[in-house]
Amino acid sequence: TGVVGTNNVTAVFEGNEQYNAINDSTTFEVYMLDTVITVEAESPVKLGNNSTIVGTLTDEAGEILPNAPIVITVNDDVIDSVTDKDGNYVIEYPGEVIGINNVTVVFEGNQTHNPSEANTTFEVINPKDYITVEAESPVLVTENTTITGYLTDLDGDPIAFVDVLVYVNGNDTEAIVTTTDEDGFYTINYTTGVVGTNNVTAVFEGNEIYA
Repeated sequence: TGVVGTNNVTAVFEGNEQYNAINDSTTFEVYMLDTVITVEAESPVKLGNNSTIVGTLTDEAGEILPNAPIVITVNDDVIDSVTDKDGNYVIEYPGEVIGINNVTVVFEGNQTHNPSEANTTFEVINPKDYITVEAESPVLVTENTTITGYLTDLDGDPIAFVDVLVYVNGNDTEAIVTTTDEDGFYTINYTTGVVGTNNVTAVFEGNEIYA
């Protein structure tokens, strides 16, 4: 059938030399199939990382709908996509807005299937950091002490190529600026000038990704 709604059927016998003509009529209804679209989004994700958004489109009988156009909206960002041969879809969406991000997926329907919609959210977090500092001790006055440490996030992944400020004997002193290497490590050589205990503080001030 190709007509949605009421379809009229008429059967006609036009008669012959023995029988009179006769006809009869009936109707049948054709309705569009309802659809079900699902959506899941990876959450939480770190700022700057992608959230994987996936789902499936089927009809009310559970049959997949392949090659069907869908519209994915993340906050105010609209993305056109298409289901694959198995009725699935997947996109990688960059986590650029800290906090809760709203996701809506819509199948707008076609000639045989009704539209459907699904919603979810994912959270983008600003990951925290962890910094260490060690200083070679004891040393003689005017000699160098090596100050080392490393910077990671809370998952233990190194935070590479960022500035670390090292203060000796208080934050009111001039900071020594160094940079972490690809493994998150930093090192400086500091010439001692104060006899006794020297306090060393290492500070990472954060950036657009890390707090």
